[in-house]
Amino acid sequence: MSFRTREEYEEAKRTWYPAPHVAYIQETGDWISFIGSDDLIFEDEALTKIMGNVKLRDVNKLQQLGNRFRKSDISTFNEFRYFSCILKLEDNAFEGCANLQHIVLPEYLYIIGHHAFSHCVSLEKLDLPPTVEIIGDSAFSGCSSLKSITIPYQVKSIGTYAFSKCTALEEIDIKTYMPPYIHDATIIEGCSSLRSINMYPSVVEKCKADHTWQKLSHLLKPKEWRR
Repeated sequence: MSFRTREEYEEAKRTWYPAPHVAYIQETGDWISFIGSDDLIFEDEALTKIMGNVKLRDVNKLQQLGNRFRKSDISTFNEFRYFSCILKLEDNAFEGCANLQHIVLPEYLYIIGHHAFSHCVSLEKLDLPPTVEIIGDSAFSGCSSLKSITIPYQVKSIGTYAFSKCTALEEIDIKTYMPPYIHDATIIEGCSSLRSINMYPSVVEKCKADHTWQKLSHLLKPKEWRR
């Protein structure tokens, strides 16, 4: 891959996933091998203050976040996709990040912990990776700007109050092949704008036979997606 300047290369690299790349810089005639030894440059200055100067290979090995991002001022975290060893998003991981608008989750994440994104009031959209299996209690509660969300096909359980008080939430796409386990109808308590929970037609039929999902039958809508 060829770039006119090193600056062009650095800008393009922001959208790359953590895989080896080789780039040619026309201005200097240099070849650059991008294999994880580069500094990870955060788009958001608030992230730089939290993480400091780190290299891509270091965040690739990070397995826990702790509470370093909780109630922080971060607004965008596209670089989170590089944290490839984060398999579980811990409880309260991004709770109270009121300025957070956009985040790209790691591709092997399988648990969204309790209150992980609760009260992220600026978050409008979030793409869950297909590996996610468990969404914890109140995981997105109080995300009052969230307009839609897609539940990927491997999700087995959605916790109580998972989307409660998401007042802008209009629809939920649930792409599972079986109804995910829910304890009760509190998963959408206070979702005043919600007009539909979309599922495969066969899953809607299964929900009609489930005593818990029956309580949400007025919102269940059959929808087909390409498998």
